[in-house]
Amino acid sequence: MRKLLVCQHVAHELLGTLDPLVRGQGFRVRYVNFGRNPDEQPRLDGYAGLILLGGPMNVGQASTYPHILTEKALVRRALELEIPVLGI
Repeated sequence: MRKLLVCQHVAHELLGTLDPLVRGQGFRVRYVNFGRNPDEQPRLDGYAGLILLGGPMNVGQASTYPHILTEKALVRRALELEIPVLGI
């Protein structure tokens, strides 16, 4: 089964209407909730796609939200591996 890694920043912000669509295409979804676990260091091994959800921060606030650096590294790695990335 193909897997998607989803970076979440706020508990109530989920994939929403995309969830049944991606699951209907045979994807398993794993959420990384950086709001709850800001120090998590997910890897892209075995994932077919990366989705970055929205939140109250922006990419220039890494000093306040250090997980942004982790996410930027994930995006770079996804591009190296030619894994599709969707930013919402």
